[in-house]
Amino acid sequence: MMVGLTGSQAEEIEHGAEARIRELAPRGDAAWIIAQSLTGIRFEKWTDFPLPFDEIFSGRIFSKSGEVRWLREGGMTTVWKLQESPGSDYQRHDERYYLWGLYRRASGRFTEDVVRDLPPYPEIGGAKHEEDRPYILVHEYLPEPPTALLDEAKLMEALNQPRIAAHRFVEFKCGRDSDGA
Repeated sequence: MMVGLTGSQAEEIEHGAEARIRELAPRGDAAWIIAQSLTGIRFEKWTDFPLPFDEIFSGRIFSKSGEVRWLREGGMTTVWKLQESPGSDYQRHDERYYLWGLYRRASGRFTEDVVRDLPPYPEIGGAKHEEDRPYILVHEYLPEPPTALLDEAKLMEALNQPRIAAHRFVEFKCGRDSDGA
């Protein structure tokens, strides 16, 4: 699928970053937040609740409609918003990134033998089957492949570029590789 990608420009904010993040955050569909502070990582369903923004230095709020990310360094916060737009600048590839744990129906939780205290995941709606794994669905955006024949130097230059131009988190789900995306 060929798509455009808009809003990837960074915006630096000195004051009022939390208000700007709330303004840019996805609305209207299920959304999740991953927020990092010195005391830990929060991974929750996003419902526009107050953030302890004085503690959080980086994070992302994501849904099917878009993603907003931020990074606070010193007194400045850099904010990015990513969402698709009409166009054909990029080839979109969907990828599942699996998290720790297998679903255990008896406990109603995800558990992992090699990790003693698995961090809690947000509630995942829908049917969960024994040994389903939690994952984050990610849209990866690849540059459109060259359509014209390239001379050797241009071909080498094209081959030595990053394969993924951008990515954005889309959804938190559970399943197995054989489920299909």
